[in-house]
Amino acid sequence: ATTYGLLPYDDLFNLNSQTDGVYCRVLLEYNKEPKDCDNITTRFNDICSDLERSYPNIRFFGGNCKWKWSKVVYNFSNKPPKFIDAYSSMADKNKVNDLYPKLWAKHHNKAWKEKYAGTGETLLMDFIDI
Repeated sequence: ATTYGLLPYDDLFNLNSQTDGVYCRVLLEYNKEPKDCDNITTRFNDICSDLERSYPNIRFFGGNCKWKWSKVVYNFSNKPPKFIDAYSSMADKNKVNDLYPKLWAKHHNKAWKEKYAGTGETLLMDFIDI
């Protein structure tokens, strides 16, 4: 199984050297529309453009803003892979778990990884190092 989650910039360099088709979803993470939305979306577009240019072997996708999921702020050139949502707000409909996503991941990630190991399925998860 391939797993993805929150990545620091430093890891992108290492992922870019892999040749097995690494995907990385990029989202504008604001729960509600920010007051300086124009400035933030402009900066987000710049960052996304820089990511595609700087890490050409990573297949970036997403570009959505969290406060209005259907709003695409940046159009990446890659289409998203088919994936399984293995994180608290998608895998478990109990909204209380969204308050503590790292705790949810600590209790569930190992089982998700084991369940899909060797299946060729792609997992999308938070806190992959837990």
